[in-house]
Amino acid sequence: MIYTVLNLFRTTSNPCKCCDTWLDHWKNNAGQKDPVCAYKDCQKQATAGSHVTRDNSDFFWYIIPLCDEHLKARDVFEIKSKMIKIKKLEGCKRTN
Repeated sequence: MIYTVLNLFRTTSNPCKCCDTWLDHWKNNAGQKDPVCAYKDCQKQATAGSHVTRDNSDFFWYIIPLCDEHLKARDVFEIKSKMIKIKKLEGCKRTN
């Protein structure tokens, strides 16, 4: 499924409470160990978990894997990846 999202900036003050990094959080919840960038036409290795919101304004924050280049995207873009909703009261589905 393809989603339209927008990167959220200045979110580094919100660390993941259950994993070392937001990319680890995405990996643990999506069940994937080596994700590629979620940007629609990118095949680079993901280097970070990015906070995004859906373009249709559902008011939730999500984590997606992005490469260094697309982590800086300022405009709305399409992704081809699972989005992991950030839930304040629930932890991670990690098994380790």
